[in-house]
Amino acid sequence: MPSSISSAFSTSSSTAPSCTYTDCFKILAHSTSGTGAQVDNQYFSVKTGTNAPRFGLTGYTPAIFRLYPSDNLQIVSPELNGYYVGSTIAANSAFYLAPLQEYIDNAYQLASCSRDPTTYGLVCAMAQFNTVSVPKTVTSQYSYNLYWGLYSDSYAPVTLTYEPVDCPC
Repeated sequence: MPSSISSAFSTSSSTAPSCTYTDCFKILAHSTSGTGAQVDNQYFSVKTGTNAPRFGLTGYTPAIFRLYPSDNLQIVSPELNGYYVGSTIAANSAFYLAPLQEYIDNAYQLASCSRDPTTYGLVCAMAQFNTVSVPKTVTSQYSYNLYWGLYSDSYAPVTLTYEPVDCPC
């Protein structure tokens, strides 16, 4: 078990969180260069049965998050409750959703995020990637994914903000 993940969590954290938490929020994406408009002002959304979140795609529900145990994004909304956001460490990796045990078993990397309560900015990083990007043009459902890093001229950087909401319990 990778020590970076296992040391931060108790063994009971792989189950869905109890209703004792507060400080929940939704995440919005914003295109920064006039491209990637398909995700601009769209919520980070999930769909039961898929590990790929989307922004602004029909059939997906805006997710509610908390930072747990200190800076990892955990879903607390009914769809995929208790799942975490991260990815593999490979370049051009899309955001990925999974229970904690899957991250441990496969040596995947959890995203680390921080919030700015003044601007409502959300900054997330994973391994060596501290930029979040989206394909500039819509070619498929994957054009609504966010990716770690900025890989080529066909991707545009995006910024994230958060919106405080009531926790769903």
